[in-house]
Amino acid sequence: MSKYPGNSFGSRNIDDDDQPRFGPYTTNVVEYDWRDENGVLLYQTKKGLNPDGEKPYLVRRPNLLRFGDRIEPEDRVDWYYGLGDVRRILFNLPAIVDPARRSETVWIVEGEKDATNLIRRGLVATTSFGGAGKWNYFETVNDGKERKHPKKISRDYSYTLVDRDCVILPDNDMRGEMHGEQVWRSLRGKASRIRLLCLPGLAHKGDVSDWLAAGGTVKELQRLADTIAVEIRSAS
Repeated sequence: MSKYPGNSFGSRNIDDDDQPRFGPYTTNVVEYDWRDENGVLLYQTKKGLNPDGEKPYLVRRPNLLRFGDRIEPEDRVDWYYGLGDVRRILFNLPAIVDPARRSETVWIVEGEKDATNLIRRGLVATTSFGGAGKWNYFETVNDGKERKHPKKISRDYSYTLVDRDCVILPDNDMRGEMHGEQVWRSLRGKASRIRLLCLPGLAHKGDVSDWLAAGGTVKELQRLADTIAVEIRSAS
């Protein structure tokens, strides 16, 4: 447990005392908005760094107060903590579904930071909620039947990327390798093209953000995708 107690924002679970908390000494705090196809904020992730090296993390969703047809502005609403029953979506979904960007490659990474660094450079980039190993998730199904436990079915994000050209950029570790395989397996038979690009020169646990910080460019990234990436046969 962190020795830096949390404030009202709480942790991943506001009632979980075993999770690192945000406090007055937390630095490098960043917030990432997860918006649906129409740009509506569904949930937000918040990350930071405590002096003891622990990384507080929380998920929250807006409590949209409705008055007739009007929704209060997002900067004046309260928050619920956790995802609840909110629909799981890919990060940067509005860009992915934008008809004007339909022909662009979708770069799939492990986390909002990596995706944001590519987005800032003009690419269509995305990640699944939770990063590595979280491409598959369980969705609660309401089938009208009374059950002791809610019925849940396994889902993944591949339906969002049907007929798209996708490049997967795994982190340079075992989890990254396993995540990359999980993603390309789910995309087979759906995406029009699938490439797995392991960036050269990465240190252990390195990622595309490290590669960019070391001088990598979009032009070089695209060249590597065209020359050394492993092409995955799309047929299932």
